[in-house]
Amino acid sequence: MRKVKFANDEYYHIYNRGVDKREVFSDDSGYVRFLTCLREFN
Repeated sequence: MRKVKFANDEYYHIYNRGVDKREVFSDDSGYVRFLTCLREFN
């Protein structure tokens, strides 16, 4: 469970690697999907 609560109108750092330093996106289509979802859900 997350202990830190996010606040509105603040900036947060998004890490660019996964668990065990693995790549987050295996190909370009996954990255494009992430950006599309980010735009859609915000």
